[in-house]
Amino acid sequence: MAANCSGPLPLMSVSKATVIKRRRWHFELKTLALSEAMGKPETEEMPIAAASFLDLCNQVFTVNQADGIRIYMAAFPLDENEPWVPFSKGGTLTVVYAPCLLNQTSGTYKDLGLGNYFMLHPSHGCVKIDQQTAERWIINEYRNNPLKLPLLTRLVHNAGGDPAYTDTISVFHTRAEFEQLKAEVECQEAATVVTAFTSYTNTPEPNVNSHYLNRMTVEYYLVDANDKLINISERPRINFFPGEGEPDIIAFNNGNLCPPYNCAGDTANT
Repeated sequence: MAANCSGPLPLMSVSKATVIKRRRWHFELKTLALSEAMGKPETEEMPIAAASFLDLCNQVFTVNQADGIRIYMAAFPLDENEPWVPFSKGGTLTVVYAPCLLNQTSGTYKDLGLGNYFMLHPSHGCVKIDQQTAERWIINEYRNNPLKLPLLTRLVHNAGGDPAYTDTISVFHTRAEFEQLKAEVECQEAATVVTAFTSYTNTPEPNVNSHYLNRMTVEYYLVDANDKLINISERPRINFFPGEGEPDIIAFNNGNLCPPYNCAGDTANT
């Protein structure tokens, strides 16, 4: 751990035990089913250079001083000759980032829109994509593709999820949450940031919305230059003292899911 990682743990912190439980549940309930339906491995993790992840954060939050970030579940088109579709990833899951602005009157966040959509590409780093591309990946390739959101929703309902909701459409974080994650990437001197698909289990968790049961979300892991997963709680922090029964912290998540949380975006609201 870098010497200057001494402040409070980020609000997005997730314990190792919770990560293992969620990842196993997601793999067994969703990844295997999606992979079988497509006839190819579904995306589990998307590693990217830490510098590219920080570039993403900087670009998102310099857009009209955005207050938050919406992470859309999306999927690449099957045609791998299309721009920005990585080799062998056609048809698989990805995410699209959109900056949001707070409506002071309603207290809800609205996508800035205007073509301000970003993705992390394994070969090109942080890429700004136009609104047409973003909407096609989010709406046509993920929401309307029978091998994506419709299939995921059936799996959620079969696992006892609330039938009033689909599986996840987007994950929302405040600017403060992502700024803390960004600071942790820097102070830990991470070489890689891994974006991973996972799911809440069918078991209620403390301080977690009951409507999130079984629903997909996105977690982040930090990896050092030796390809070792960084445990961010290896030293005492202001609000954390290892060795006193506190769990190991290895991931960042805990965003608000749409649905049921506010889904106010510029791409087809639910």
